Amino acid sequence: MILSPAGRLIAFPHLKVAEIGFRYPFADDILFRGNNKMLDCVNVVLDSKIINILLFDRWVNGRKPYLRSMVLFAAVPQISQFCSTSMYRQFFDKIFGSVKFFFSHSQHITDSLVKSLDPYQHYDNMQVFSLINCTIDLSQFLTVLKAFPRLIRIVCSVPICSGVFVGKNTKEIFSSIKSILGDFRPRVAYWMISDPKKLPIDQIMELIILVAGACPNLRGINFGLRVEERVLDIYTKLCRSIQLAQHHDIVPTIKSFTLSYEMSKPNINITRTKNISF
Repeated sequence: MILSPAGRLIAFPHLKVAEIGFRYPFADDILFRGNNKMLDCVNVVLDSKIINILLFDRWVNGRKPYLRSMVLFAAVPQISQFCSTSMYRQFFDKIFGSVKFFFSHSQHITDSLVKSLDPYQHYDNMQVFSLINCTIDLSQFLTVLKAFPRLIRIVCSVPICSGVFVGKNTKEIFSSIKSILGDFRPRVAYWMISDPKKLPIDQIMELIILVAGACPNLRGINFGLRVEERVLDIYTKLCRSIQLAQHHDIVPTIKSFTLSYEMSKPNINITRTKNISF
């Protein structure tokens, strides 16, 4: 039997991966106790209990130094009713201060975490940020970029224009983006669009151009689509759109671009790639 200095039982001292496909089953922090130097990945259903446990767990200097990845699912849509904004902010501040890879499978979690991001707080560890099948707007997208200056790969929907961007043309929106980002140049190189199917293709093109303008290092886009004809139409229009955007100085000169999409067949997924040169 292993006990902590405070005399509490350490049941899982060598735990590296905590993957729970249902709500946290224990009454206290026993799963996370005494494994700060071992725990590598946490995959949990998020509710007020797990937030409290992770928030008040004994992290080392405010961090779990070896925790690299966290995957969150929502237990109930009404989770925000049980957690205050300040609690969310403290929770995500701890998480983002540790992990390199973050995955959210819930719109409610996504909305809460974006709202909780402090515009003056940066998290240098984050490299992959995935909001799977979650909708965000352009302002939220820019907030994420600024919060994680070393971000390389992002998974999210096509960020829709809302709020201050409504009613503006592409050049006006891009001017606003430059004003918001200032001297900051995102490192994002790869973007997976999780679900663009609900938007008209022309609107997708405009928004992709805006993201390319905001992310001068962007070199690859993956469409999480299953319909080949629609993606081919996007290919054709995107080539022309990027060339026009470069002509109007909306995006930096891009010499090559990699686009990929996925097809499903019985018992197999196929990823097809198209390299575009200008």
